[in-house]
Amino acid sequence: MEMAVGGYFDAMGPIQAALVKKFGLGEDGYLIDVGCGSGRLAKPLSKIHTGRYFGFDLVPELVAHAKKISARPDWKFGVIDHIAIPEEDRAADVVCFFSVLTHLLHEQSYWYLEEAQRILKPGGRIVFSFLELDQPPHWPIFEATLKDAKNGGDQPLNVL
Repeated sequence: MEMAVGGYFDAMGPIQAALVKKFGLGEDGYLIDVGCGSGRLAKPLSKIHTGRYFGFDLVPELVAHAKKISARPDWKFGVIDHIAIPEEDRAADVVCFFSVLTHLLHEQSYWYLEEAQRILKPGGRIVFSFLELDQPPHWPIFEATLKDAKNGGDQPLNVL
């Protein structure tokens, strides 16, 4: 299940956890993990973060796995089917989008970023990853997406 979405599950999770900590997630802070997938971030973060966490994704099986491997009954997980972050205004300290915006149209990415801004506390941070095409390791990902599109796939090619 860890390999269902994204690669380098065990290597990238701790890096993502370190990034959200470095960029503003305090010990008791509230993190919202948009596109939590199978728990790549939730698993390592569960061992070092005492604050609140809310992770959600489109795929119920992935969300169930993330909840299981985080082993944190106090954390919240959810399944969504639309572009929205189901949280009150000014509630979160950090909102992260790891390997999410790459898979969305520009309009959808913008909408999600508006949602993130709405739910962030004053001084809160948005942390996200994306493909940088001047970086050689990102080209194989882009080429695979392009090949998929040429073969009738429906993955957006837009990258912010």
